Amino acid sequence: MEFNVRLDRASVAPRHIETIFELDDVNTHISNGRVVLFQRIQLNERMYHEGFIFKNYMNGHCRFAESRRFPVQYGSWEELTEDNWEQILPVKIYARSRSLNFDWAAYVLPLDPHVGETFYVEDLIEDVLVSEFWGEKIYAVDGIAKWNGVGLEFRRDLYDSSECMFVG
Repeated sequence: MEFNVRLDRASVAPRHIETIFELDDVNTHISNGRVVLFQRIQLNERMYHEGFIFKNYMNGHCRFAESRRFPVQYGSWEELTEDNWEQILPVKIYARSRSLNFDWAAYVLPLDPHVGETFYVEDLIEDVLVSEFWGEKIYAVDGIAKWNGVGLEFRRDLYDSSECMFVG
């Protein structure tokens, strides 16, 4: 599940920062006088769902579950009994889908960034876990950052519980 920051509270919409993953794009932006900030992509261990693949003996269908017995909505439980389900193997599933052909990405700032200027970052490089809800990992896909002249200072407070309300 994705979490997006709310831009509707700002009186003036901030300029956007682009996230890129290709050196040809980097070189084009540098040639056009843009500031490019490289960053390593590091997977966040807290963003993994750990569990098992189970296979039903009757129909052969497979499914993921955190364990043989797990809670489901409205306070009940579901059980994948050994009589009906074969445990195939333990697995980890990463919550955020993205291409990981490279272990880096880069932010491209608009032309003439001013120290102290606030920007909207549409595609975060960092994987930020915001919350969890019914076994789902909720991660941030975008953010707000301020340019300090050498790097970006992200508004981490946008991902705390006072800003993030989930109803289910």
